[in-house]
Amino acid sequence: MEHTARNMSNAIGLVLLLAATAAADLDVWKQSDLQEVFPLGGSRGLRLVTMSTFAGWGRYSWLALVAERSAILPDSFCVQGDALVSPADYSDTLDIGGRVQVLIQGPMVRLDTALSQPPDTLVLQLVGHPFGVEADSAAATWILDAGGYRRLPPRVVPGT
Repeated sequence: MEHTARNMSNAIGLVLLLAATAAADLDVWKQSDLQEVFPLGGSRGLRLVTMSTFAGWGRYSWLALVAERSAILPDSFCVQGDALVSPADYSDTLDIGGRVQVLIQGPMVRLDTALSQPPDTLVLQLVGHPFGVEADSAAATWILDAGGYRRLPPRVVPGT
């Protein structure tokens, strides 16, 4: 009996260890998740693409990326770091025919058309929906710098 309990304890420990080391599943983005495409202009025909996908428990995950005119998004893909990868094999980076830059993945994203000056400056409203409370938002600014967008650090507003 004691031998069986020890074997069971070892098996449970092994399962917990394997579960802890397993890689987290990435969101799978599909063409049907497309929300909006904003032409940004510029010599490369840049466009801002926003997408959202259901993440369970009444929550959605959002993605904002900038793509060149020549870039064609695949039917389905995942985002790993700055790369678009295959949902079947996260180590398989997808060739999409043009440059794509992932700006942000997470909260709801809206282009602030009043504050943005495309293609040089993008201001995105990041809207969070904490469970059971009113939505809150923050603005994030990206500037076009050396062929790509760079996020500016947030500004601290005194007295808030």
